Amino acid sequence: MKDVAGMLRSFHYAAYAGLFTQIPRDKPTGHQRMAALEPWARWWWQGVSTVFLTSYLTTASQVAPLSLTRNEYQVLLEIYLLEKVFYELSYELHNRPDWVRIPLHGIRQLVGVGRE
Repeated sequence: MKDVAGMLRSFHYAAYAGLFTQIPRDKPTGHQRMAALEPWARWWWQGVSTVFLTSYLTTASQVAPLSLTRNEYQVLLEIYLLEKVFYELSYELHNRPDWVRIPLHGIRQLVGVGRE
């Protein structure tokens, strides 16, 4: 599940790195552009993540019986996602401060801030 969390975070990074390169930070149109484009980035990220996770769990259950309940897998995945996103935050703070908003966005999504 740790590797699965890594893949899910990679999908989030791909969607939002692409989005944020299209959004000017210092122009008044940035907020309008973000409002128009962010739902598409979220749609792609959530769709790809859902297909990946469903396919992974289906394949894994065919190879070996799943020993945890669905709820236990969900909790484990959320723990690994949080661990990964905080690692990303630390990395970006030390190496690419301009990219900090990607893990910050991920943290907001994971803790439920900004969810619809």
